[in-house]
Amino acid sequence: MLTLASFPIFMKQFLFGILFFSAAITFTQTDEREIIKETKIISSVSTLYSYTVEGDRHEGGAKLDYKKYDSEGNVIHLIKYNVGKQGINYQWFYKYDKNHNIIEGTKKDANDVIIEKYNAKYNNENKKTEQIGVVNSNPYSLTFTYQNGLLTSKYRIVNSDTVFHYKYHYNEQNLLMTEDYTTSDLAIKTVYSYNEKQLCSKQQTFLDDEIKKVIEFKYDDKNRKTEERTYNQEEKLVSTYTYQYNTSGYISSLVNYDHQLGYEKNKWKYEYDGNGLNTKIYTYDSGDKYPVYVKEFLFKFPKKKN
Repeated sequence: MLTLASFPIFMKQFLFGILFFSAAITFTQTDEREIIKETKIISSVSTLYSYTVEGDRHEGGAKLDYKKYDSEGNVIHLIKYNVGKQGINYQWFYKYDKNHNIIEGTKKDANDVIIEKYNAKYNNENKKTEQIGVVNSNPYSLTFTYQNGLLTSKYRIVNSDTVFHYKYHYNEQNLLMTEDYTTSDLAIKTVYSYNEKQLCSKQQTFLDDEIKKVIEFKYDDKNRKTEERTYNQEEKLVSTYTYQYNTSGYISSLVNYDHQLGYEKNKWKYEYDGNGLNTKIYTYDSGDKYPVYVKEFLFKFPKKKN
């Protein structure tokens, strides 16, 4: 069984799980911000705890991040901690306009030295059009273009050189059909297909015109994703992710079945408070009765007046 001391070894798998957590939660950032605003949450801390095979929690835990919110529910200070080590990895400070758009971001390292700073502009539809900044003393810019309210291109320039360029193409129903990503070294194209409800049913990824990956999606009668099946370039089924939801519509479990290994590889279970905020994520390895890790979110509320 893994312990906190082995976090660096486990990091790749753990981060993979966190990515799926981020993609799986069904409420949007706007929903979460509104909940935080309504409940007047001041800050939140997430901590990762490891467990024994008997289900007992090891002493201590690894703090993952800290978020401080303003009165509108916007994150104004984000700290990311070193997992398995002591101290801060990096932190972000944000400023917003009246429409909750980030207009300034400042990133500092563990020694409080600025390593990145940027300013952003938005159009009348609150869509980002420009981001200009400096990272590690290198100036960069991000430019976004739109047509009929739809993002058509995005490109990043660092030291006057184009680092990457995205191009987006839509059909008559304004559904995204292709996404082209190019750099000086490669070209990646993603092609999207849709079902009769205009929900994405297939995503095909090509590298230099050679297919590399296909993902197929299934949904329930409430248009929630229930299954995600990934095939490799040889059209062999690699993995299946299965989603389940609670009565409030939030995801309650996510299961990863590895078809190459032939068994259920990982499982994540989610808990929420009465406000709909995610409070715990349980991570299970294959066949485990008890979780390997639990990520807990602690929210700080204003003190109640007597």
